[in-house]
Amino acid sequence: MKKLRLFWLLLCASAIVMLIFSSYIYKIWIDEDVIVPFSISATMAAYVILNAWNGIYSQFLNGVGKIKLQLYSAIGGSLLNIPFSIYLGQHLGLYGVILSTVIISLFNAFVIPIQFNKLINHKARGIWAE
Repeated sequence: MKKLRLFWLLLCASAIVMLIFSSYIYKIWIDEDVIVPFSISATMAAYVILNAWNGIYSQFLNGVGKIKLQLYSAIGGSLLNIPFSIYLGQHLGLYGVILSTVIISLFNAFVIPIQFNKLINHKARGIWAE
């Protein structure tokens, strides 16, 4: 798990470097045809970082068959994300839609590692052990 966390830190550093140079990369990639606001790039970088973090733990939990909490979290997150994305999208545009997804993903960023630690330390009970 330490190697995966180290790889995740490398990914974070890469995402930050990409974010810093994003305007130059966009110019090379799509020229001046489309202007991508920095806020969009920043929220996408946050989404990539969160998604990679969640992936470290969810792959383990899927591998050992402890998916009930993830299932409930995914269903709840989906049900919350749709109206939240619509609301923020109406007020903030595309940035709001991406921001909604990042905010909803934060829940898993805390819950999934807790479940992992409980399982590894043999302290998982109830929904944490399912």
